[in-house]
Amino acid sequence: MNRFLPIVFFLLLAVWGGAACSSCHSGTSGQPGVESVTPGSEFPMIEIPGMIADAQDRVDYFAEHFWDRFAALSGPTDSLSVHGIERNAVEEKFVFWVALLKTASPQAMEKSVREAVRSARTEAAKSGSNAAMQALIDMADRQLYDPNAPGRNEEAYLFFLQELLSGTLPDESMRMAYEYYTKLCSLNRPGNPASDFAFITREGRVMNLYDVKAPVLLMIFSNPGCPLCASYQEYIQKNAALSEKLAKGDFKVLNIYPDEDVAAWEEYARTYPKEWICGRDHLNQLFANNLYSLRAIPSLYLLDADKKVILKDAPYEEVEMKLYDLLF
Repeated sequence: MNRFLPIVFFLLLAVWGGAACSSCHSGTSGQPGVESVTPGSEFPMIEIPGMIADAQDRVDYFAEHFWDRFAALSGPTDSLSVHGIERNAVEEKFVFWVALLKTASPQAMEKSVREAVRSARTEAAKSGSNAAMQALIDMADRQLYDPNAPGRNEEAYLFFLQELLSGTLPDESMRMAYEYYTKLCSLNRPGNPASDFAFITREGRVMNLYDVKAPVLLMIFSNPGCPLCASYQEYIQKNAALSEKLAKGDFKVLNIYPDEDVAAWEEYARTYPKEWICGRDHLNQLFANNLYSLRAIPSLYLLDADKKVILKDAPYEEVEMKLYDLLF
């Protein structure tokens, strides 16, 4: 088990309240009946049965049942509320759920995401309105797929899209767009081999991704002069523990420039740490062949020794935490 799981899980609960830590009470988990909503009602959190002791099992239960009570609410959905709960409050809990998915098992994450869509679709069929379904889609677009969202999660969004596309959409004109997003999210999924590509290093050597031998490989797609790219570089360099592991060869950093301004890259390449392997996509394969979904720069991937994807386009903080989990 990820040794950071209990810390992350209980930090989430500390931030959002302890309702989910309570012992099991009848009627508050599983498949609840319809609950009435009064003005000012709070988002109804589910409770984790006290008999579930294992940390991962508790996380998975919480994720799988997160929307149960909310889906059963009888309140209206309009410009200000969803199921009678104020929209901003619902989106706050959606952000919490997105963070929770990061700690859930892959199976629980998929089940939770698919069930959220199914529940919204069932509600739409009963009510004759797609308002709540559309609200869910809008939040998923913002919190799971927007490249600037701190909790972005293409794997979760892929499950969301697959379930969404299995039925009628609130706006059928979006079907082609969502089918295209599905293809992008299907590229280089965690657990799958990363797409190979050639690059030329700052020393003039032509290599392929699979030529880079490393127990763990941090691959950074970056641009010259990108402020956030520079920040990530600084974070790694100033982290004494990771710098020591990098010097020992316990992991490597591959920095790739995916665009075409060769002069700018050659000017900037000398500023990268000498321990990094730095190259550019001299054949323009990444974009021309749609090998990676590079919707924003920088984009961080973590690969294992066999070049299987561990993390895809993950925030730096998540990458750093995973490096500690793998290397220490």
